[in-house]
Formats: sequence, C-alpha cells, structure tokens
Amino acid sequence: MIPTLLTITSVFIIAFIAAPPVDIDGIREPVSGSLLYGNNIILGAIIPTSAAIGLHFYPIWEAASVDEWLYNGSPYELIVLHFLLGVVFRTPPTSPPFEFASPPISLLSFLLLEGKQTSKFGVFFHDNRAKTH
Repeated sequence: MIPTLLTITSVFIIAFIAAPPVDIDGIREPVSGSLLYGNNIILGAIIPTSAAIGLHFYPIWEAASVDEWLYNGSPYELIVLHFLLGVVFRTPPTSPPFEFASPPISLLSFLLLEGKQTSKFGVFFHDNRAKTH
C-alpha cells in the first residue's frame, strides 16, 4: 500500500504543477489544469481522460511518445489505478483475512464495502482514445 500511495502523491504533485494540456473528449481541444499553464492554486486540477464517464487504459509503452501519453491524460489514469491498487492491498483494521480465527463473514463484509467504494469511480476500459498524429 505504501509504494502505491507514494506513487500517487508524487505523480499528483508533478502533474498539478507541470502537466501539459489534455484532450478530454477526443475533440482535439486541449484543456490545461496545471500551475505552469496559467491556473492558480485554487483553479488547478488534474484533468481526467474522459469527462466523468470512465478511464482509458493507455500504458506508456503503447504511446508513440511521452507527449502523446501525457496528451491523452495519463497522469489522471496513473493516479486512479494506483489508488485502486492501494485499496486492494489494504487489509481490514479489525480482523485481517489471513487469521484463522476471523470468520468468513467479516472478510465478505470488508470486500463488499471496498467494492462499493471502488464502484463509485465508474472505471471501465475501452480502446477509443485520441491519437495525436
């Protein structure tokens, strides 16, 4: 959990300060949210890849360049996916699932709670991302 939280924190700080403009809906009109592109600390944001509907799984090794990867909103993707990994690796605070004394119902209730919290992101993977070339 700690490595994923450190990744989230460092990517968020770097992207909040210096992320380039992002193509939100594939309409080729980039939107900037970082401080270096004229936003102040209140209006600054990490721009999502799609306007509140989901997330494109777009790894850096499939991009033609780092500029294309950043243009398609990958810092947002990196932050959300590493947050979900951090949630998965978290154990319940009262009774960890690896103890033999814990009843299976506590593990089930923990997994249902985490599933409810994770489903709020509305994450789904599809392959209709914008290309920059």
